[in-house]
Amino acid sequence: MPWIGTILLLALAAVDPGAAPPPSVEVCAVKVEASGTLAAGQEPQVPEELRGVRKLMPKAWTYAVYRFLGEECRKILLGEEGSFTLPDPFLLTVRRADAGDKVRLQYRLMKGKETILEAAAGLRNHESTWVGGPSTGNGTLYLLLSARW
Repeated sequence: MPWIGTILLLALAAVDPGAAPPPSVEVCAVKVEASGTLAAGQEPQVPEELRGVRKLMPKAWTYAVYRFLGEECRKILLGEEGSFTLPDPFLLTVRRADAGDKVRLQYRLMKGKETILEAAAGLRNHESTWVGGPSTGNGTLYLLLSARW
């Protein structure tokens, strides 16, 4: 039964993490606000919604309190742009381009009509990157951008 091997190869190809991205890729943004300074020996206050994300936060972050502001996901086609709502007056737009086995996300963080950050990241399936740093008045805004396909 040579067709069984063919089916197995097709199934393995479908989950290849190095495979080129498909036409539609899900881009997600986890929104976090961090505030306060962590005292020596003190553990930060991290809500349950961020427990899984906490291990992805840079070790150098010494905030006392983290707030989960939500998560948004968008299906973004190659060459298209998606926008993500953030606390006023911020807005995040993400444009998708591909490069081999990676999705290239060109992102722009805006405060009102002013661009305060413009950069790009190349992500493989299920990879993520941190974006942010502007003050919200109550703390510092951070976004964990990820791509899944």
